[in-house]
Amino acid sequence: SGLKTKAPDQWRQARYATIKATLRSLGLTNETYYTEIATRLRMRKPFSSLTDLTKTDLQRVYELALRDAKH
Repeated sequence: SGLKTKAPDQWRQARYATIKATLRSLGLTNETYYTEIATRLRMRKPFSSLTDLTKTDLQRVYELALRDAKH
């Protein structure tokens, strides 16, 4: 808790790692998964890299990836 503000780089890296691990476990590519996520979350525009996301959008993508990993 508090990492998002106190250590934003560590917070982002942890989110990136989890999302990438989910991607690998599902056997998907960045392009297909990122496009699918953008559609499912009704984002205004698709993204091609996790580094393009705001903190809020990164958190939304992270939470969706966690749900996908459980199924």
